[in-house]
Amino acid sequence: MIEAAGLSTADWILLGIVALALPVETEISTHFFKRRILAKAPKARLHMYRYAIATLWLPAAAILVGWHLSGRDWAALGFDFEADRATLIACAAAALIAVVLLLQRLSLSFSKRALKTYQNALRQGGDAFYFMFYFMPQTGAEYRTFQLLGVTAGITEEIIFRGFLIWALSILMPLWLAALLSLALFVFLHRYQGMAGMMQVSLIGGALTAIYMASGSLYVAIVLHILIDLFVAASFWRGRIPETAQ
Repeated sequence: MIEAAGLSTADWILLGIVALALPVETEISTHFFKRRILAKAPKARLHMYRYAIATLWLPAAAILVGWHLSGRDWAALGFDFEADRATLIACAAAALIAVVLLLQRLSLSFSKRALKTYQNALRQGGDAFYFMFYFMPQTGAEYRTFQLLGVTAGITEEIIFRGFLIWALSILMPLWLAALLSLALFVFLHRYQGMAGMMQVSLIGGALTAIYMASGSLYVAIVLHILIDLFVAASFWRGRIPETAQ
């Protein structure tokens, strides 16, 4: 392998895929599936979710295979867990976030007022509602597949953005800047959610980045990311507005 600034040829290719090809692919596929959903094409959302699962696993799997073949220490990619003070604080922060999301989800089940407030927020959410209505699941089959997508995103996005991308960029620049650029790309790839959605993603991504930087462990970030995706999906499913009520 040709080494340049600590990165192999394979690393540079993966970096190009993540930083350049992935944003282009996301933009094209989002517009493609939005047209299909608007045209009420059969199983359009299911196809979109399955496609997203595949396109997330491809770069993540390539990173894992490349890492294995290179013989690198897995801890450098974030597959490590040391129960030191910083890691325990990160775990506590992750647990607090998870509890808040769980309480929000439970409130939608046990409080009619909270449910009505949530539904009104969806209706009045502008671009956030646009995302929710067209891209979030509307049927049981879609919801189950969307849950699988949430688990997939929790694993693969942490490997790609918090693990590989921060590691690769930190070889080329200061660690804090690498983390910031990784977060910026992560948020940008969610631009299909509109400005309101990107604001939420920036907060979530910022929390995940901080937890990863503090703990040095992808395990903590992966678990929290999965819980966030599942709780958000469950909250929407509980308060969803049928297509006929658009």
